[in-house]
Amino acid sequence: FEAARKRAAGLVAKMTLAEKISQFGNRAPAIPRLNMPAFNYYASEALHGLIHKGPVTSFPLPLALGCTWNPSLLHRVFTAVSDEIWAWHKKNGQGLAMFSPPTVNMGTRDPRWGRIGENYSEDPLLVGKMAVQAIHGIQGDNPRYLKSVACAKHFIANDTEDDRHTTSATVDPRSFWEYYSRGFEACVRDGHVFTVMCSYNEMNGIPTTANPFLLTELLRNRWGFRGYVVSDCDAVADIMHTHHFVPTYAEASALAVNAGCDITCGNTLPRFLGEAVDTMLIREETIDHSLTRSLTGRILLGDLDPQDPNPYHSIPISS
Repeated sequence: FEAARKRAAGLVAKMTLAEKISQFGNRAPAIPRLNMPAFNYYASEALHGLIHKGPVTSFPLPLALGCTWNPSLLHRVFTAVSDEIWAWHKKNGQGLAMFSPPTVNMGTRDPRWGRIGENYSEDPLLVGKMAVQAIHGIQGDNPRYLKSVACAKHFIANDTEDDRHTTSATVDPRSFWEYYSRGFEACVRDGHVFTVMCSYNEMNGIPTTANPFLLTELLRNRWGFRGYVVSDCDAVADIMHTHHFVPTYAEASALAVNAGCDITCGNTLPRFLGEAVDTMLIREETIDHSLTRSLTGRILLGDLDPQDPNPYHSIPISS
């Protein structure tokens, strides 16, 4: 990891400010002069099988997988899923960065939650055990390379559907520590998940995408998260547009990156981070640190190595 992080920092140091800012959307454009190809941080999803046209395996829904109470089975399932991700990567360039699994939101206790099938259980201990094995199956066990990138979502207290862009979840401390956060903590501490997705909603009045306690103090400083944070799609824009937390997209962009969000699903950060720098809402040094985290993920996938030395490249298409 440290070698990849150092290499990522070296690349960032060679970029212009405009080039850096261009990399903050989920579809990062190529930078030819640095031999950096385009990259999609939202290549697909894989909650119970890769979403892809063509022959792919659809395993049971996560809720059904949770009913097995069998973590080792989850590891086998998602090892097979990541094998198929790699097969399609070799066949047609399918990306290796997923926006799932696992879904770790705890709405499963209420059947009215619109995404009840995405999580494993209403019990935080079982959710954590299952999620960790799903992550291990997706990301592999090579000490130098990621097989593909798993994403723990939606961080945090995102347990309603129709009002998730506008609502503020009111969460007392005991519920937060004992119920809502335990699955995510397991994903980070035990699963070593490389992506965490911050959610649309506010928690106790602060949009999660703009919350430095969640994205920096808790994830990184307390739990030791070493990957990158991605927003749910257009959640950075929601800081201004639906939550009305600040009056401009530039302020929303600065708040998100200052808080610890590294990639936006959408184009809000590439469009408005430049204005945020110009108006001194964010320092270029902060942008550098953030971009280093996301580029580290690309390096760990072997994305920036022309000879593609990632050992998972040996997985045959026929597997």
